[in-house]
Amino acid sequence: MTRRAIRRLGFLEWLILLGAMLLAFAGGALVAWLLGEPSGFGFRPTWMVASLFLFVIPAAISLLQIRRDESNLHLMIDKRTNKQDG
Repeated sequence: MTRRAIRRLGFLEWLILLGAMLLAFAGGALVAWLLGEPSGFGFRPTWMVASLFLFVIPAAISLLQIRRDESNLHLMIDKRTNKQDG
C-alpha cells in the first residue's frame, strides 16, 4: 500500500511540474505577444526567454525556501535533542 501511495505522489509531482511548465509557456507567449514586436525582438526569441524566466525564477525561489525550511527544521531538532540529552 505504501508503494502505491509513493507512486501516486510521484505521478502527482510530475503532473504539477507539467502544469507549471505549461503555465510558463502560456505566460511567456503572452509576454512575447505584448513586448516582442515593440521591443524590436521577434516573437519566438522573446517567448523562449520569457518562458524560461517564468519557469526558472519561481523554481529557484521555491528551492531556496525549501532549503531554508529544512535548515530550520534541522536546527530545531538539534536544539530539542541537546535539551533532552543534556
